[in-house]
Amino acid sequence: MRMTGADVKAAKESEGGMEASMRLKSTINETNMVLFDHDGKIHKYKNVVEIMQEFAKVRLKYYDVRKKYLVDKLTLEKDLLSNRARFIGLICAKKLHVNNRKKADLVKDLTRLKFTKFGDTKEPRTGYEYLLIMHIVSLTLERKRELEKLLELKTHELNRLKKTTIQTMWSEDLDRLEAAVQPMCTEEGDGGADGKASKGKRGKKRGRQEDDGQATGGEVGEDGEAGEGEGVPAQPSDDVFGSHFSDVSRWTACHLKLPSSNIRKKAKH
Repeated sequence: MRMTGADVKAAKESEGGMEASMRLKSTINETNMVLFDHDGKIHKYKNVVEIMQEFAKVRLKYYDVRKKYLVDKLTLEKDLLSNRARFIGLICAKKLHVNNRKKADLVKDLTRLKFTKFGDTKEPRTGYEYLLIMHIVSLTLERKRELEKLLELKTHELNRLKKTTIQTMWSEDLDRLEAAVQPMCTEEGDGGADGKASKGKRGKKRGRQEDDGQATGGEVGEDGEAGEGEGVPAQPSDDVFGSHFSDVSRWTACHLKLPSSNIRKKAKH
């Protein structure tokens, strides 16, 4: 399709403007809105509000399922952290001995002390592997205190979740979605020269960072990472085997009850 300057001007000045002239805008009749409902059946809706109300009911059902799942997940994680902290505490207090003992005898003590089992419990597993495979460097007072801090944070997160309504959870998700989408829309709106300018600024900034790295006298190792500067002692790391929280999901996953296929059926009623 070709349009001269006069055609474009006439289209803009016509009733409805360019959108109406180019048929870029259309009207939908709200008296005949027939859609598939949440049961997959054809349903005629009276208005847009009725569609939104049905969607909201189904959506909130799933938020309820999600909340229950997260509460169960956080509860298991909290219990595991609590058991590990107590295990290390008993060893530090010399109330539980693990060296030079048979595994069966140690398992009996853990059962007597009412430690919770996590993971596989079928022989030869015992359910206490999450405690028994801990490295010696983890059985220290410092590690116990670190676990207690993690436990406190996990307990706070769990209590906060329990107090949060499913309506609030949905609202918070929408706020996060809006915060993520808005910058994308702004960038698309700016486009053109602004995009090139911002890219140029990032390039200059990166160049300055590289120059600064050379100026400080830092060396680059074989793996491409900057080495430590002269006169700066290396900081010792006591996190030899990773965080106590890094393998929590490994031990708690099999105890979580995943949402079943019956959720959709329940959401229909």
